[in-house]
Amino acid sequence: MVQQHQHEVVIVGAGGAGLMAALYASRGADTAVLANSMTGTFEYEKGDKRPLPDFNVFFRYHATYPFYSDAIWTLTQMRRWGQIDVDHADDWYFDVAKRVYRPDIYTSGALEIGQHFYGRAERKLVMEGAITDYELQRAL
Repeated sequence: MVQQHQHEVVIVGAGGAGLMAALYASRGADTAVLANSMTGTFEYEKGDKRPLPDFNVFFRYHATYPFYSDAIWTLTQMRRWGQIDVDHADDWYFDVAKRVYRPDIYTSGALEIGQHFYGRAERKLVMEGAITDYELQRAL
């Protein structure tokens, strides 16, 4: 059975733009659907609300960390689709990523608001399956 919902605003995505849109929308627009997922609850259908803390992940699991590999992947896709119209050596992509993605600034800001990061040893434990990312974050 298909249920129809009527809202003044529908926002897809919870990145920076989505969060700003949700913030502005909450100043007068119908934000009931937004509020559920943003606070760790999800309404599957009317009356069926369940806790879902990882529906929107902002900091946990390094979700927004500026990994150079992400920047390089984006740049190679831009080259693939013609947005970068000149061939470049591999090191060009890495150099651009280092100039644009600034983990030093990100980490400094994250630590100021109480977000913690773990190092290579802990990350290796997660990758080997010895501990889950969730368990490690809860331990910190």
